[in-house]
Amino acid sequence: MVVRSGSVQSLAGQESWLLIACDLLTGASPPDEFFGPVTTRFDVVPAISLTSSSTECAAYNDSCSTTTPCSTGAPAMRVVARSWVPPSTVVWNDTDPGILATTGLPPADQSTSPASIATNDDRFLSVTFFASTLDVSGKDDCIPASDSWLRPCARLIAVATGSPSTVSVDEELGYNGGSLYYSAVVGEGNGNVLMAATLPSPPARRPCRESPSIRVVVPASPSGQISVNNQHHSTDVVVDVNGYFTDRSSTPLGSSLFTPITPIRVLATRFSAPTLGPGATGTEAMAEVARIGAHATELVTNVTATDTTAPSYLAVYPGGSRLFASDVNRGGARTTVPNLTLATVGSGGAISIHNQLGSVDVDVDASGYFSLG
Repeated sequence: MVVRSGSVQSLAGQESWLLIACDLLTGASPPDEFFGPVTTRFDVVPAISLTSSSTECAAYNDSCSTTTPCSTGAPAMRVVARSWVPPSTVVWNDTDPGILATTGLPPADQSTSPASIATNDDRFLSVTFFASTLDVSGKDDCIPASDSWLRPCARLIAVATGSPSTVSVDEELGYNGGSLYYSAVVGEGNGNVLMAATLPSPPARRPCRESPSIRVVVPASPSGQISVNNQHHSTDVVVDVNGYFTDRSSTPLGSSLFTPITPIRVLATRFSAPTLGPGATGTEAMAEVARIGAHATELVTNVTATDTTAPSYLAVYPGGSRLFASDVNRGGARTTVPNLTLATVGSGGAISIHNQLGSVDVDVDASGYFSLG
């Protein structure tokens, strides 16, 4: 509830109403009671009663506040018991059984984007009452069994009602390789608890087992070292070295000078050369093609793998014996993956492109070349 006083709005809190359902069904005007508004009570979830009782229950996450509603905070929930024996008035009783603190506010993955939306939300989603037990579903984040990623998970809390109420179960339920949203819970007669949740389609992000490649130009420290930092989780790193740059104060014998050119496509196998099959190597003359100099020793190119049929990689090299280094790694079928490539030119001014598995079409765009100074 928001109260306006002149041009100023302020939060007055949430109201909770209690109605007699049977009166509603008969069309009679039902007696009602309401409580609030209270600025510390938000998103009260009424229990679906599966056991006949003169007391109706509800629950809400008591870590809410007026400034950050339903966010992480004090590790407690609140169980509300409302008794009404007509024509007496409603009696509202609150108890605060302790629960585990929310470890994180699970983001909402987006199926069409690598980004996730921050929900800032750990409210309870469903509550059922059966045989003196409240079963509550919520949300948190966790690392599911046999998984390595922190994912949105369902949360199950069971509370034995009484004086006082006590928490008997407080668990997170995860799904290996996926995210769980909108969990709902219900108890059944034999003592089992059933939970359902939504498992969305995978988000548009790289699988954890994919091995992307990217070429970077990195300044070296005075001692000739570079550093590689990993932000989250764990990963192995493979570094392939193509060459190095120096300033004019120290020019090694046989070094080359760079000549930029307007970017131009010099190869597209879909139109001018065969598609590369498994284990196939294509060789293409590059010297004196378009604006590439006749004495070019290395090319600065963007190599794109497209129309792929399997996970694999492309290796770009000057011909002869192939080096065991990759230039473009692709993760699966029907993908298009580009990467910057510094390709050494072999005899006859040609470069070779090797495909390891499946079939792939290749585009090569040149933007400059090196030649002996």
